[in-house]
Amino acid sequence: MNKAPTRRSINAALALGALALPRLGIGLNGLQIGEKILSVYPRLPIVLHTIHLFPAMTDEARKAGIREVVGKEVTAERLLDVIETLLKQNRSGTAKTSRGRAEKPDADTDNGKDTPPVLN
Repeated sequence: MNKAPTRRSINAALALGALALPRLGIGLNGLQIGEKILSVYPRLPIVLHTIHLFPAMTDEARKAGIREVVGKEVTAERLLDVIETLLKQNRSGTAKTSRGRAEKPDADTDNGKDTPPVLN
């Protein structure tokens, strides 16, 4: 039986996934999965990869809280730069929430304890 993730059951610094997921057969695309992840981890940076990159798609993803969308032409070096930048933003406290605002941990709710560790 699959159990839905909780705030304390997953420890990640960043999520990287594909926008199109035709072989999974779960009826969700990467954007929808990203939204579900952000509902539990609003500060987790998410990067989506897509074969066909369109400005409207990037806008939709950003509105949903996805931090970056990269196309098929992305090089390994560029992808590493994107990941490093997002991790540094989280480390420095300049990361955006899924609603696009800079977020600091709320001392009354989570004290930042659900913030995943940054991998160096």
